Amino acid sequence: MVNIQIRGNLIDIEMTSISKYNFDNFSTGEFSNDHIKDFLNNSPDCKTIYKSTFPIIEQNSEFQVTSFENDNYYDDGYTFLRSNLSDINSKDVHLKISLGEEANKYIIILLKYGYGAAFETEIMDLDYLNFENNEIQNIATRLFGGENRVITSMKLNHLPLEDLKRSKFDIVSEHIIFFKKNYYSDGINLSKSLKDQGDMTTNGGNNSNGKKN
Repeated sequence: MVNIQIRGNLIDIEMTSISKYNFDNFSTGEFSNDHIKDFLNNSPDCKTIYKSTFPIIEQNSEFQVTSFENDNYYDDGYTFLRSNLSDINSKDVHLKISLGEEANKYIIILLKYGYGAAFETEIMDLDYLNFENNEIQNIATRLFGGENRVITSMKLNHLPLEDLKRSKFDIVSEHIIFFKKNYYSDGINLSKSLKDQGDMTTNGGNNSNGKKN
């Protein structure tokens, strides 16, 4: 078995649709991030429409592959491949989220900035002896058209790899975006500026140390 991880800085994004009434209340700036997050997690008024964790492609981001005996986590493993993300074959795409024609246009976007394992997957019946000739490819985009180029998915020999979503990372900062998308659009393009797709305001919270788009 091989364990594949991407370690480094990351962005965790969660998009939630909400009623106009609550959207207008929260976007006044009178509520803390904690209060807003608690409401988003517990209110029936809210619906999560998208959630993902993106590794950021930069100099200190590392792609690593470790070989284990199948299902033997007591094995120390052999990390036989370490590489900078920028050295791996990459294909840039536009990441579009389809919401449907009836989707609520009032959306709260929670962005969390952190460090750790943003992506992890495991492949059975593969080890260091037969892995090195396999082809790895990153699928990437510039989040909201900004400075952060992130990985949206990965492929091995043209087959998609599934992120196990083990959340092995620490969050260091966050901020909230209030986004009212254009009426004529039935989705959001995460590769383009939100300002070109609707109206937006931000609630900074504790994001003073985070990277921003």
